Amino acid sequence: MSSSPPSIPLGAIATMNLDPTMGALFIGILLAAIFHGITTLQTIFYYTTYPKDRGLFKFLVAFVWALDTLSLAMVSFAVYMYVIKDFGNPLALMYINWGVAAEPAVSGTIALIVHLFLSSRIWKLDRRLASFAIILSVIAFVPFGISFASVGTILHKGSHSLWTDDRDLRWMSITADVVTVALDLGISATICVLLYKSRTGFGKTDKIITFLTIYTINSGLLPTMVSMGGMIAYLVSPSTLIFEAFIVTISKAYSNTFLATLNSRQSIMGRAMDDSSLAATSGKQQLHLPLRIPPLSSVKESDFVDTDSEVVSLTKLGHGDRSRGSKGGIEVHTMVEQMVEP
Repeated sequence: MSSSPPSIPLGAIATMNLDPTMGALFIGILLAAIFHGITTLQTIFYYTTYPKDRGLFKFLVAFVWALDTLSLAMVSFAVYMYVIKDFGNPLALMYINWGVAAEPAVSGTIALIVHLFLSSRIWKLDRRLASFAIILSVIAFVPFGISFASVGTILHKGSHSLWTDDRDLRWMSITADVVTVALDLGISATICVLLYKSRTGFGKTDKIITFLTIYTINSGLLPTMVSMGGMIAYLVSPSTLIFEAFIVTISKAYSNTFLATLNSRQSIMGRAMDDSSLAATSGKQQLHLPLRIPPLSSVKESDFVDTDSEVVSLTKLGHGDRSRGSKGGIEVHTMVEQMVEP
């Protein structure tokens, strides 16, 4: 692009309000850079803490981090072109830089990987819901496909007015956001219901389930909030770039959710081991009976008839409680393994 066109007075350029356009995009990049730093730290933590993980997950972590880095680089390049290369050329703001235009394809790929990963958690928790997990996985391809279709449309036409003038693009964007939010909520809600149904009635084991439920909600909260924020911003003000501030951070939200799920396994399993061991011992009861020895002359032969059977029944009762407590601990420990292990 050329420098400032002569047909536009310098005074008009100086009075342009860039807050809802470049200002919003700049804030989005700052947030994206912060999240990317956290993603990088989590990636390093993963490789140093879980060196024995399967090669597939090691590859996925590296791939997600690379896509996350590419997303930040693309948007940063676009802002550089707008603010530095085309400084003083307000006409450049009318067109969408290819870096911003193509970024949704990168974010869509990261979101697809995370949705497929989280959907597999449902199948691991309850094999009877395999069909439901497959349906969620298929639905996850809807926003993924829309992201690539919208990128093609934007690159072909290349004007910011597309967000308001092109009805097809508008509906594609809204549909992708709605499906994404529904997926996030559906996956989190399903896992929470499965966890609730796994309650055993023991205080310690139920405490683990409550912890996992809260963890599941918190894990899906960040991407859901960012997706909803972007959708609301687009519906309220499609002629600005405020919604772009959410779009450039959505990939970071999914990346951190994915890595946080993998990296939290050690702490979750440690907590489950501690609490389940306490639950296993909660069934142990000590029975204290008052001991009174009568005079030998008053003891009859009939007093010895059912003594052994009573002792056996009390012993069985004690072992029954122990087995019940141990079973609760074992079941919850197995459930934790199914949920957190890749």
